[in-house]
Amino acid sequence: MARYDVAMGRTEPIPRAVLQATSDDAGLEGPLYAVNLLDRRRPWAYDLYNVLAAPVALRVGARPMMKGVDGECWFGEASLGRETLLVVGYDEADAFLRMVRNPYFAWISMLRKVSFAGFEFGFCRRLDDGMLPPKRPRRRKGELLALLWPEGQHDSEVPGPNLTALQRRVSAAGSRIVFYGEKKAILALDRGSEKGISPTRLAPPLPWSSVVVVAGHRHTLRPLSTEPLPGMSLAIHYRQVF
Repeated sequence: MARYDVAMGRTEPIPRAVLQATSDDAGLEGPLYAVNLLDRRRPWAYDLYNVLAAPVALRVGARPMMKGVDGECWFGEASLGRETLLVVGYDEADAFLRMVRNPYFAWISMLRKVSFAGFEFGFCRRLDDGMLPPKRPRRRKGELLALLWPEGQHDSEVPGPNLTALQRRVSAAGSRIVFYGEKKAILALDRGSEKGISPTRLAPPLPWSSVVVVAGHRHTLRPLSTEPLPGMSLAIHYRQVF
């Protein structure tokens, strides 16, 4: 498919959404989890976008796993945090691409663009090897979600925190890990053979190489911020929606 550029008088390919792996050995087969971090600018536009987008997302098998709102920084640089966290699971990369390449979805995505003041997005592969809930974790009344970022940005060579050590520390505080993933892909645009693939401004990539989400009550999560977990540089706590 191509488009005709009137000003330049030539035909160019229409940019096509693709997933770009973060490294040469980052396999994109099997389940992937989209981690969305955002600050809302126009809540009504975001709510309308969710209503209109839900049928398309569910049709390709998207599984909303967890959502937290009213983000509050407990340690680290507050400017790096976002007010809303959303994690959505997909059985395969192609399912997500079918959704974003849908013309209807592309049209309603205009609402998403005007509804955000800030937005980061990336795909993670879960590293828990079956130790954590495979689908949506069971919500417990009054729990919060804590999003933990490891030290080091954009650097795939920086190892993620040790899962066993994390679980031991989190369990001792009375909380539990509900998601642990390593960033494997970002959303990009394929502009054709000459221009190649480039990141899209519509979905700036997550700035960290791995993501940890912990669920617990305020009094069980507070020790994780007063004595930060080894290797963690930021903690944002959210009121859990699901």
